[in-house]
Amino acid sequence: MKQIFLTATIGVFLAGAAGAADCRPGPVLGANEQFAPLGKGGIATLAIASRPVDLRRDDVLIQRGDKGDSLYVVGRGRLVVRIREGGKDIEVARPEPGGLVGEFMLLDSQDRTATVVAAEDSCVVEVTRRALAPLLVKDAELARRFARVIAERQGDASSFNVDVLAERIRTRAAAEASGKEERK
Repeated sequence: MKQIFLTATIGVFLAGAAGAADCRPGPVLGANEQFAPLGKGGIATLAIASRPVDLRRDDVLIQRGDKGDSLYVVGRGRLVVRIREGGKDIEVARPEPGGLVGEFMLLDSQDRTATVVAAEDSCVVEVTRRALAPLLVKDAELARRFARVIAERQGDASSFNVDVLAERIRTRAAAEASGKEERK
């Protein structure tokens, strides 16, 4: 009986309801190419440990200067990413469904470098470092995919830089997974 329930639950997380408004973790993560190396089972496991976050227009999801231990995948709506440069807020991106924000937390414990605000009513799926860490340790391709995104945002997507970043991500994930990650 428990197996049937678990299978049905995983099916609901992965299949989701028809329609673009769905913001359940399984469908959102499953539609994002970064998580493809996990396969359905890995995505279902991650989905169970993730949660949807509803945002109203102008709600702040990430505040520059805050500590961060989660990344977010846009499930519905649109966000605005702003950095501070020369005393001014500069818009640098407008992630839409499927877009990622906050992925730099995979590298280090530095403060957030950007502010992310909902441009309209939106929903994102929060994925914590703790939930993602064991998967990054087991799957080098998953780490490489996130490293590629970070490298592109840094303006250096050379294969050398991606490899260096992927190794940093996996080292940090191993520390988190083993409980040795420094908590700040």
